[in-house]
Amino acid sequence: MTRLPMGLKTSPSSFSLPMGLKTSPSSFSRVMTIAMSGLNFESCFVYLDDLIVFGNSLQNHNQNLIKVLDRLRQVNLKLNPVKCEFLKKEILYLGHFTTNKGQFQMTRLPMGLKTSPSSFSRVMTIAMSGLNFESCFVYLDDLIVFGNSLQNHNQNLIKVLDRLRQVNLKLNPVKCEFLKKEILYLGHVISAKGITPDQSKISTIQNYPVPKNADECKRFVAFVADECKRFVAFVNYYRKFIPNFASIAVPLNKLSRKTVEFNWDENCQEAFEELKQAIINPPILQYLCQ
Repeated sequence: MTRLPMGLKTSPSSFSLPMGLKTSPSSFSRVMTIAMSGLNFESCFVYLDDLIVFGNSLQNHNQNLIKVLDRLRQVNLKLNPVKCEFLKKEILYLGHFTTNKGQFQMTRLPMGLKTSPSSFSRVMTIAMSGLNFESCFVYLDDLIVFGNSLQNHNQNLIKVLDRLRQVNLKLNPVKCEFLKKEILYLGHVISAKGITPDQSKISTIQNYPVPKNADECKRFVAFVADECKRFVAFVNYYRKFIPNFASIAVPLNKLSRKTVEFNWDENCQEAFEELKQAIINPPILQYLCQ
């Protein structure tokens, strides 16, 4: 009997995909995504022509069902009555995969799926509702508890720990730090003085060479705007520290267009140096309460 890794179990499902298979979105998939926008993941799940309506109670399920049927009527899509099943307590799970060792399915949310970050973000947002921005900041699995005094900080910490216990979420003790006066969080240094960019990123931009082609120009603008795209979810990440960023970056943005021939002139050099100096000597952003 082979012992499976944690998070996997054997699957008897009739639906599975070979490992490594990558399919491109079909036209019908796009149609269904557009048609059910606003309802997908809220009242139903949509995968090609498979549609599942869910609910945490009979009343909630029926309300979601009415929403879905109304939407299908609006976009002139018809259901096949023969294939419809109502009030089912069990549904076919579509997360199965096949390997040379057999067929398996995940027992928890795996990282690497396209929907994993948004699903986990939604879980954390719901779990910490009422505390986010009041006692803590939450971004995916990064959580910061703050306070304007030691007593206030400890009160907020107790609230957060109690909430995590209620929703059955566990912390990794190795990654936890307590009573820090200055922390590095998502490319920012947060302290009592305010918020500044991460010094390691500043040293990188300080030694950045002059772009020699359009691709390098794009990478430079992207770095100044959103920290070299390390954090995909944040756009124009450091532009908050650069007044008039959009106006300064106009020559570089024009130069990075596909239809424009690369020609590094004085305007580009001035914009390049001005952006570098602005990010090397950033202002300290103050908190709203100050």
